[in-house]
Amino acid sequence: MKKHLIASFAVALILVVGTSHALGETFSFNFTGPTDSGSGTLVANPTGTPGQYVIVGGGGTTDGLAITNLLAPGTYPSGSPNDNLYLYPSDGVAFLDSVGVSYVLSDGTWVNIWYGSLAGGPLGYHFVKGANQTVTDLTSASVEPLDFVRESTVAATPEPSSLMLLGSGVLGAAGMIRRRFKV
Repeated sequence: MKKHLIASFAVALILVVGTSHALGETFSFNFTGPTDSGSGTLVANPTGTPGQYVIVGGGGTTDGLAITNLLAPGTYPSGSPNDNLYLYPSDGVAFLDSVGVSYVLSDGTWVNIWYGSLAGGPLGYHFVKGANQTVTDLTSASVEPLDFVRESTVAATPEPSSLMLLGSGVLGAAGMIRRRFKV
């Protein structure tokens, strides 16, 4: 009896320690350029590197068109495709990396926004749009730069292993009750 009880506790401990969690951070964004503007939210999950997140979803508008979905990493633009990474270091200054995030608008246009330098110019945000990959500099003095605000942290959500733990507990309790009534 004690062996079964110890084994049950060991299995439960392994399941609790091995339970993964789905985390999410919500960031709002806003930008206005000479020809392009947009706003919305991004949902990002931690990558395991402190201050680094991978963008997994979101929504909003760009140039009055709805953002319909996120492009997979490595998709757009050609030559330096997106990785959909978002950096939020401990100093609280959030930014995209040098290959940025790419998404699709409701008219089918592909868009990429990234942080870096154009032809050795100053660091700043840049916007690439469409099949011809037209680039807009969002860093000039007449432009409101891309602004990110951390909105919220989504609470950790237990994954299916938690349900497995609950189920094994219910089965164990049922077995103990069954034994008690057999005696």
